[in-house]
Amino acid sequence: MITKEDFDLLCKLAEARRFNKPKYCLAHVVTVLNIIHDMQPIGRNYIKMLIGLGEGTLKTMLSRFKEMGLAITDKAAGVILTERGTKIVEDLKDVIKIREISLPYNGWENSTLISLRNGREVLKKITFLELRDEVVKQGSKGAMISYFENGEITFPPEKHWVSEAVKIINDKCKEISCEEEDLLIVIPQKDKLVAFKSALRVIQIILGKSCE
Repeated sequence: MITKEDFDLLCKLAEARRFNKPKYCLAHVVTVLNIIHDMQPIGRNYIKMLIGLGEGTLKTMLSRFKEMGLAITDKAAGVILTERGTKIVEDLKDVIKIREISLPYNGWENSTLISLRNGREVLKKITFLELRDEVVKQGSKGAMISYFENGEITFPPEKHWVSEAVKIINDKCKEISCEEEDLLIVIPQKDKLVAFKSALRVIQIILGKSCE
């Protein structure tokens, strides 16, 4: 799990200053950090095209990255992560894995699987139903929640009807190397931003923190 110190730093990147809240959220921050990590050095215009943020909004975000020591900008090459920025992104990549998935149910054919390392910890703080509601609040149209235990997917008892999904999710888990106590959330849409919002909300609940 990412440290509280590093998560606090990520929250600061999206916080309001002088009563002005930036036109982006924590999930945008994590998405842009991932883009830079995977494609660096990368120009600001290309990032803007990939993420869909306005010029001024992205400029504010990148300025905060530089201020917090997470990235630098080379006028010729583009944006590059610092050693600390790289470590935070790689820690997040170890915790959060997002993949497209197709389930054999109406409305779930084009879905997204979110895997959170040791994320089952969140179920000690809230129920399955409360967690589903939290995911929906992040913009999801629904949520299918399970966890990895004894080498297989475990759903709540009342979810017996999802048995056909177990093999599909298990196969996907093999691809991303699921481990014991990993939390698995499937949302019925291909939306990486909503997936990141959902994953980050789970981390906030586990850490007992809020970036809002």
